This record gives sequence, C-alpha cells and structure tokens, in this order.
Amino acid sequence: MNQISTNLGTPLTKRIVEALNVASVPYKISTHEPVRTSAEAALVRGSNEAEGAKALIFRADGKPIQIVLQGNRKVDKDKFKENYHINKLKMVSAEEVLEISGVEPGGVPPFGNLFEPEIPVYCDDNLLKLDYIEFNAGDRSISIRMKSHDWQSVVNPDLGNFTE
Repeated sequence: MNQISTNLGTPLTKRIVEALNVASVPYKISTHEPVRTSAEAALVRGSNEAEGAKALIFRADGKPIQIVLQGNRKVDKDKFKENYHINKLKMVSAEEVLEISGVEPGGVPPFGNLFEPEIPVYCDDNLLKLDYIEFNAGDRSISIRMKSHDWQSVVNPDLGNFTE
C-alpha cells in the first residue's frame, strides 16, 4: 500500500498522500536530494524532464492560480490570457509562492486544490498525453510518480492548450 512516514514532508505532503489514498489511486513516493528546477528533478529521479509536472503559481487579474505543464515546456502567456479571458498574468515572487502554497519554491506540487485556501488549477493538455507524471510533493526532497489521468481525477483541473 502507498504509505509515507508521518514525520516525512510538509503538511501539504500529508494532504496529497491522504487525497491519493482516499481516491484509491496507485502512486510511488520517493525521497532524494533537494531540487529546485524541473531539470534537477529529472536528473535525481532518473526520468526525463517532459514527465515532470511543473506546478507554477501566477496571479491572473490579481487572483492566485496554479498552472501545471510538462517540465520541458513554458507557458505561452498570451495564449493563456486569450483562452481564459484574463487581462493580466504575472508569475508570483518566491515569497508569494510560500504564502500561497505553504511550501518553498521548488517543492510546489500540482495540487492547488489542496492549498489552504485552495486555488484554481489549470493544466496544459499535453501533460495528460503522458502515461505517467512525476512531481515534487510539497517538499524539494519528496517526489511522487503516478498515472497522469489518476492525477487529473484527483485534482480536476481546467484543461487547455497554452504552452510553447
């Protein structure tokens, strides 16, 4: 069964594990040296950057949102704004990442729905073309690998095509 030591990770890590267990979806959790970027994470996980679910926090017309995409892609801000009728889209500062998510930059998981308070999650549909995704789970030293469609069923993100 999927388990995590109660003294491992952040409160957000524990909320993620609980949500995955409640949903009865399989996943693999691993620990590794701390990472900050998608490239560093792929290296320590022994995977490729495209499988990484990069979780970014932006302000869309002043309100925090999360955008999730493949680790080797970038948000096309103009396309995102057009798709969702947003006037201003700006990535938040490192301090705001901590304030909004409760975790340090580099450890932000693609679970804005589990932040306190929760924030809307938008996912580029290219990520869901992958069988499996990997992401930092609320801690720079903890990763989870799971089926992309299981992640989608737990998070229920707003899907679109907005990467370059």
